[in-house]
Amino acid sequence: MPPTTQEENDLITYVVPCQSCNAFLSLTTATDLDQICQACRTPVTPLVKLLKAGKVEELPLPQASQQTFVTATCPGDECGRTAMFPKNFAIYCPVCLKHVMKEDRPPPPMSCWQRYTGRHGEKLATACDNCLTYVSEKPNPIFQIIYLCIMCGWFYLYIRFGWLEESNSVLPVLESVPGGLLHMRIIEVGFVTGIFLLLQTYRADPGIVTVENHAQLMELYPKPESWEQPLKWCNSCRHLRPPRSHHCRVCEICVMRFDHHCVWLNTCIAAKNLRWFLAFVGFHALLCAYGAVFSGVLIYFIAHQVAAGDTSVISWLGERRLHNYQRFLPQIWGRAVTMIGNVGDSQISWTVVYAANVPLMALLIFCAVMATVLGSFFMVHVLQVMRNQTSYEGWTYRPPPAVDEDLQDESQSTGDKKVAMEKAPSASGTRIRQRSVSKGSTTAIDHSDAAESHASDDKSDDDSDDNGASCRPRLTNPSPNVLPWKFNQGTSWKNASEVLFPDTFWAQQKQRQ
Repeated sequence: MPPTTQEENDLITYVVPCQSCNAFLSLTTATDLDQICQACRTPVTPLVKLLKAGKVEELPLPQASQQTFVTATCPGDECGRTAMFPKNFAIYCPVCLKHVMKEDRPPPPMSCWQRYTGRHGEKLATACDNCLTYVSEKPNPIFQIIYLCIMCGWFYLYIRFGWLEESNSVLPVLESVPGGLLHMRIIEVGFVTGIFLLLQTYRADPGIVTVENHAQLMELYPKPESWEQPLKWCNSCRHLRPPRSHHCRVCEICVMRFDHHCVWLNTCIAAKNLRWFLAFVGFHALLCAYGAVFSGVLIYFIAHQVAAGDTSVISWLGERRLHNYQRFLPQIWGRAVTMIGNVGDSQISWTVVYAANVPLMALLIFCAVMATVLGSFFMVHVLQVMRNQTSYEGWTYRPPPAVDEDLQDESQSTGDKKVAMEKAPSASGTRIRQRSVSKGSTTAIDHSDAAESHASDDKSDDDSDDNGASCRPRLTNPSPNVLPWKFNQGTSWKNASEVLFPDTFWAQQKQRQ
């Protein structure tokens, strides 16, 4: 219910859809009667008259809102403006455009943790929530530090077994391995190259959309078709997003050909640094595969040296420890030790060798798992590059909607597209714009990002970027023989060249224009 006093009533902004184009309008009781909708240039006089007469319940609302208004206050300290908007919608504040106004929901019931811990539990829960928000929604070097710790741990094992006292026993075994001491040089090059690719991918420009290159990027790719999602207005960067661009909510920038935000590299992966990202992932997949094979081969030769009675290797592993393992492991593991077997024709069990080489076994398992994960991740991205598709586009891709044949025949026979639009069912998930109308002026505001960022607040947002009804005709479908991604240039090399040589590709596109 609106406030009773006129002064408080003037502070409320009512967000209602335009009766002609379904674009959202932000109106107050102080709005002039001669204001117009900036989308369709239609006067909004009937809506303003209803507000001035206090007939708020007669304002037209979208069906998705269940014909219900909700009231919320802008969370910004410098604003504090109150707005009434359709239920199940999340909008930016029509005044400051900085904060998202959502429906006030009742607090969840008190958990057992809060019941028994009281204020200290609330503080701990708040601290954990703040930490999770910082890790997942803010630029931070946490995962880069974890990566450096993993690489330094690997390099520590190299120094321990290659240069310190334990090298006196390991190096003779290493010399008997195919390749010999060349493996030490490979480890050194792998460590340096991994750090270089990390820094290069982090510092490379992902392809930020700026004022200078916005006009060029708008013409770089074809505009969306009638059955695709239209271009969006970015409220943070204050420009219309070029085709294939996306606003990263972690970095707070719009980037071209957005693929994803990589927490390990603390940057967006997009048009200009995707090649470095692929090099980073592919190199580490090979490095982990090499580490798994090398660790397995080294353990194999160490086992045969122990079986042959090499005193230097036995003393390095610990003669007493090997004896205890050989004595007690069969009693502990039983049949598993028998199934694994012994080294060659000796009495030394493989489980004894594994237990005596815990660092190498841990390195072997870790490298095998990471090689599988990174290799699969790399191959998926390579296939996407060959199709000229990004991960984000694959996540958000929607097939063309089915068209009512009777509606299409009627529309084609009469040639009246307006009739077809009125009879076509509304499609949740299409774009809706909100219009901010203040006294003396009207301003266009796109609130699609707000609903997208707060999709988890309402189950109705799970399948769409925005709530609302479509105001674009959907009379034709693309050819069924067309690939699901329209940017495929026909050959794998043409698709890959855009990723491998982005500057050259952009220059060629500019010359064609």
